[in-house]
Amino acid sequence: MSILFINILLNYLYNQIKKVLKMLKLKTIRQEQKITQKEIANNLNKSITTICDWERGRTEPSIEDLTKLSKIFNVSIDYLVNNSNEEGLIIMQNELSEDENYLIDLVRQLDMKDKSTIYELTELMVQAKKNKTK
Repeated sequence: MSILFINILLNYLYNQIKKVLKMLKLKTIRQEQKITQKEIANNLNKSITTICDWERGRTEPSIEDLTKLSKIFNVSIDYLVNNSNEEGLIIMQNELSEDENYLIDLVRQLDMKDKSTIYELTELMVQAKKNKTK
């Protein structure tokens, strides 16, 4: 076999595996939330076969269907298609320091009202620091 053929085959297999893993996440989320394929099909006005095909990676949902699925599961589209980690938060490509990760973990435990307070305080502190250096 030629190297070109092997590269093409490996690329094809990689893309197929990536596609299946993406849709397995759909099945996992559905099962974790104790939602049946029938319920999803009814909500999206699709057949159970279509939902099954999505979960097996045979076909993929449209962007419109992904949007609806993200609302049903209360997660981001990025999370559904494996571009993000827990709770639909986008995975950051850069490395964070230990302190930054610690702060992020703490903030994630807060409700939106408390997060807003933290954001406002942080902005005030940064502005005060900028004013001192002028």
